[in-house]
Amino acid sequence: MKYYLVITLLIIGSVSFVSCKKEVSKKNMTVIKNCTGTYLQFKEKYYKVCNTDLTDSFNNNDEVNASFTKIEECKAFEDLIICALAFEFEDIIDVTKIE
Repeated sequence: MKYYLVITLLIIGSVSFVSCKKEVSKKNMTVIKNCTGTYLQFKEKYYKVCNTDLTDSFNNNDEVNASFTKIEECKAFEDLIICALAFEFEDIIDVTKIE
């Protein structure tokens, strides 16, 4: 069962990858934390955070101003144990600044 969940999440994530690395600057976003990871929400879209050390000090639903770069993959996700929740997201991001 876990195997199918991981495969499903990988497929969802791989469909949303973007090949160019364009920095998005100072957007008003909401921090979303659940058992699948940490996300930044902008309007109706969710962006999965790779470098969660920059978001650790924020709580779920905190409003932040953040800049980030879209990335293709995240090595930090390789050893991560994922829960049974499927959570769709637009892209994987590296946060460059958050306040």
